[in-house]
Amino acid sequence: MSYVLELSKQNHWINQLNQTITFGDVIFFNGPLGVGKTTLIAKLAQLRNIHTQPTSPTFSKMNIYSIDHHRHLLHIDAYNFKHQGEIDNLGLDMFEPQTTIMFIEWSEKLPDDYFTPKYSINMSFSGDVSSRIVKILDHHGSEIAFD
Repeated sequence: MSYVLELSKQNHWINQLNQTITFGDVIFFNGPLGVGKTTLIAKLAQLRNIHTQPTSPTFSKMNIYSIDHHRHLLHIDAYNFKHQGEIDNLGLDMFEPQTTIMFIEWSEKLPDDYFTPKYSINMSFSGDVSSRIVKILDHHGSEIAFD
């Protein structure tokens, strides 16, 4: 099911999505430049009590946000990745999956099967500047719905 989300009314949907994300999850965010991937990630980060405003890691490739002393949110932007070595060099093996949530923008730039996402969130423009079309797929590629 695709959603047409009015940007001013998206908080309920984002809260529902956030409640299903647990440590160890990898979430993909895909869509054209400017569609709101980083904005959505910032809203999800705020719900995890991250008080630093998340910014796009397009050039740094990864931002690390502490949720508390032992748990982290990793925000990766694969837009500029040219080869698998770039993701290998991020040092992801330093983070324990059970204490980490990973949000990845531009996952289509990654090698197939490098990560198995819990969700792939695909965003596109709706033609109305105040809304976006959002489609969520589970790791099997089946569409899922939230109220």
